[in-house]
Amino acid sequence: YLHGFVLQVAGRHADALAPLREAVRLQPRAQRYPARLAIALCETGARDDARAVIEAVAELSAEDSLLVDECARVFSALGDNPRAEAFARRALVLRPTDPSAHWRLAWVLANQKRFAPAADAATAALDLDPNYWAAWEELGYSLFALGSDAAAEAALAAALRLKPGLRSAAFNLAALYRRQRRFARAERGCDEALSADPRYEQLARVRERVRAERV
Repeated sequence: YLHGFVLQVAGRHADALAPLREAVRLQPRAQRYPARLAIALCETGARDDARAVIEAVAELSAEDSLLVDECARVFSALGDNPRAEAFARRALVLRPTDPSAHWRLAWVLANQKRFAPAADAATAALDLDPNYWAAWEELGYSLFALGSDAAAEAALAAALRLKPGLRSAAFNLAALYRRQRRFARAERGCDEALSADPRYEQLARVRERVRAERV
């Protein structure tokens, strides 16, 4: 399980499948193991398999706050918005003072494009932990979608200060600068992020579009 978990944290979800399957085989009653397997299956595109795995443990998760959080993540990735939100709100009941529970609700709501309540949930996380980089990133993304460019820029910049090289924040900040036609700043942000992660193909494509529009 730990082997698979570490691979997941590194973004190597396909490599995590085998050790996580072995963890489930060895301890089928450890509910968090299939939940992590379901996350890896989602990330590798095996959505039907992910749904089958998470359904098997979802109803057993009511008092396990971490398992509830993982169910929220998987059901949101599967597009099952009502169940994702129900699990995220259950996590808040179990961990009302945990900023990660508020952030998870923000993430679930943003995936539904409900950006105003997502921004509220991210703000609640930051009230509990002003240095929570993921909440700053989620707040910035939601504010960007709502058209609050100045506040979005500040939030995304805060996320990058706390976690340099954060891909999602760099991408959203570049998109914001591009929307404002601040092409030089957008290109510089892309360059900075790509120097940390040259394999970020989506951001490289944004940089090429910025360069074309800047001419």
